[in-house]
Amino acid sequence: MQLRNMFQSVFGNKEPPKTITSYKMLNDYMPTFTPFSGDMYDNDVVRTCIDAIARNGAKLKGRHIRRVNGEINKTQSNIEWLLQIRPNQYMNSYDFLYKIISQLKSNNNAFVYKHTDRGVITGFYPLNFSQVECVEYMGEMYV
Repeated sequence: MQLRNMFQSVFGNKEPPKTITSYKMLNDYMPTFTPFSGDMYDNDVVRTCIDAIARNGAKLKGRHIRRVNGEINKTQSNIEWLLQIRPNQYMNSYDFLYKIISQLKSNNNAFVYKHTDRGVITGFYPLNFSQVECVEYMGEMYV
């Protein structure tokens, strides 16, 4: 009985305290938590992560490659120039890729409009969307 009293005096009761209001951090930082509003891009941490991924991903250079029977075939199209230099008249390649990667990470999807003039691709435009519907017209899929 004496041994049990000695442990109780050193370690105290094993029951946790009944009320704890808050903890104070050693560095005077007070953690706060807010409920999720439904739009993850409103969260500054998520926005910072997406920005870091998009900034680094936009540094990539796009290439246009065609494979014929498993071998790379050099093409004489302007698609590689559009992807690397100027995808459209309003953006350079960095801005274009940044926007596409940002949309991909924030919406889990990204769409690009391929502008053609007489069958030749003349530009790529990122589409900002809130709702998408896929339809078929004369055997072709349109978004």
